Amino acid sequence: PAIQQKLFELYRSDLQTQPGTAGNMSRTMQLAQALIKDNPVVRYMHKEMRVEEAAKSIQDMARQAGNMNAVKMLGLLNERFQSELASYTRQD
Repeated sequence: PAIQQKLFELYRSDLQTQPGTAGNMSRTMQLAQALIKDNPVVRYMHKEMRVEEAAKSIQDMARQAGNMNAVKMLGLLNERFQSELASYTRQD
């Protein structure tokens, strides 16, 4: 996640100027920070994490994102996992 953190810092000002974020900037930044830290869905699917650990991690991430609903956080992480998976080719 070091590269994600560097990218986050690099594009922080762009994130802050996005339409619709004015009233929710703090919450938007919390969500972005939480999402770049880890993806327990990926780690679970790669058998690097047990389901109980993944669930706890998702709940923790949801709290870090401004007390977001854990089910909603799971949905975002699942979308991220599917996007990454769809980017692979046969050569990968």
